[in-house]
Amino acid sequence: MDAIRIENFNDGETVSYPLVLLRGSAPKDCDQLEINDVNCEVVGGKFKHLINLNVGDNLVEIKWGSLKIEVRIRYEPRGSNLVLQPLYIICDGHDGRFQGPEGVKKNDEGSALCRIDVCCKLLQSILAEKLHESGYGRKTIKVESCQVFYSKMSSASVKEMQEDELWAALGREILGSEIGKPQAKYLGFLSCTEYHGDRYKVEEMKLHEDLLKITDVYVALGGGGLAIFGTACLYTWPETTDDILSRFKDQRLVDRTRFLDDSAYRGTLGACFSTTLGSTLHELCHTFDLGHTDIGIMSRGFDNLHKVFLQEEDAERSLPRLETVCDEMVSIKLKEAESRSFIRKADFSDDVINRPICFDETCFTKSSACILAYHKWFNDYPDERKYVLSYDASMKLVKSTLGIRVIEVRSGEGGHVMANWCFTGKILRYNFQLDPLDFGSSSSLFVEDNYGNILKANIY
Repeated sequence: MDAIRIENFNDGETVSYPLVLLRGSAPKDCDQLEINDVNCEVVGGKFKHLINLNVGDNLVEIKWGSLKIEVRIRYEPRGSNLVLQPLYIICDGHDGRFQGPEGVKKNDEGSALCRIDVCCKLLQSILAEKLHESGYGRKTIKVESCQVFYSKMSSASVKEMQEDELWAALGREILGSEIGKPQAKYLGFLSCTEYHGDRYKVEEMKLHEDLLKITDVYVALGGGGLAIFGTACLYTWPETTDDILSRFKDQRLVDRTRFLDDSAYRGTLGACFSTTLGSTLHELCHTFDLGHTDIGIMSRGFDNLHKVFLQEEDAERSLPRLETVCDEMVSIKLKEAESRSFIRKADFSDDVINRPICFDETCFTKSSACILAYHKWFNDYPDERKYVLSYDASMKLVKSTLGIRVIEVRSGEGGHVMANWCFTGKILRYNFQLDPLDFGSSSSLFVEDNYGNILKANIY
């Protein structure tokens, strides 16, 4: 091959988000390209590069020697009133600084806002690329700039709360404040997370759970209109888009005597960034009604988020595969699955998409991708339409006046997807009868129609 090619964009495409990921190929003897006057590494004849877009038309110029190609990408922000609002939450009595190395002075609220904004752009881009890979186009969410939210709860009281209790209390406080509105989902990061490295005992603390016991306000929980997180690893996140790749590649080891190692047992700063950013995406997707799955982002696939942005050889060199790290990783990988008593596989009809497409070992399963693709937060639907979306438990019959797009049966405990049906063709399904399978008395039903309306019900 003696040409430069862009594999995931065509000339003249339009996107609704400002940070795009280009994937492409180059001649085998090329080890570096110039993309808009910025050097881009080529590994094994492949390259990935992040481009910041301005509103309107953007010309991307790629050169190597005498070879040159151009592609135009247009950025048109969505006008939707359904938004994601990131928040940096400072509790009463806290100075607003997150934990970070002593040599890094930028751990104040201004630095936190920058890091969160950069990574929210990454989340937008990941969602768009994953839906594009699944055949739905580059749909994604509209994200507002991160802002500080001053909580009336004290940092001392927050430290005494369980995750679900804290999530509920913050949800009520945010919705009751001047920024609270039903058209927003909120992504909150608490500044008062504190890891007590002086309590770390290397011979006794081998498991991730042991480290959490010496961490105040460690939280990663999402659902409804709110996802919240601690900030023990926020210092590993980049402040600018220029630093994203170097942060993923950072192979320096975490000093457990000073900082939380939240890396899925891989032990590096880059792995902490990958896992915590992936966890943010995972929990955020719960607010968009996704359940847990056997593979991908809604399982432990979120730990590998670095592979979206790094070439395969680069990714393997920077972060080892999870299954090769140590036996303790098995406990993390199976943690969410332990709540399942069984999984029943349904019989899939011909018009059902079942297998996910995945270029980098991270993906959404087909039903998860389908839910996002038709979700109200990912679309600009016309004015609200009258509709009926119902389930008759005695008949096991789903009815929809606007057409059914996806059906999932989930376990009652843990919300794990046990069976799914996706209908993505032009001919809509207006009713669907579940097979008389025993999914368990506590199992639940999830249905989404053609305009993002959602029904949740007990199977029995």
